[in-house]
Amino acid sequence: MKKFSFKPRGLYFIKDGEYKGAFVINITECNTASTKAILIFPDMTAIRVSNADIDLKLTTNTADFVESLPKSVYEVCLAQYKKSQKC
Repeated sequence: MKKFSFKPRGLYFIKDGEYKGAFVINITECNTASTKAILIFPDMTAIRVSNADIDLKLTTNTADFVESLPKSVYEVCLAQYKKSQKC
């Protein structure tokens, strides 16, 4: 089975589920051992998602990797995440 990873500064498109049609960003600095910090576009909602849920989305092809964000863009997203939710 192919190993999937949630890439640092990664931008993903969600194709199914509660956030269908949204883009999500992996906020690497705020990840923990058991959860990933996610910023959802376009509504700028900050959430935490379990690693198991992330793995499921990637292995079932529910989330597509779009690109790794440039550092300058990512820094703005990181600031927005920290404004909405504590790291």
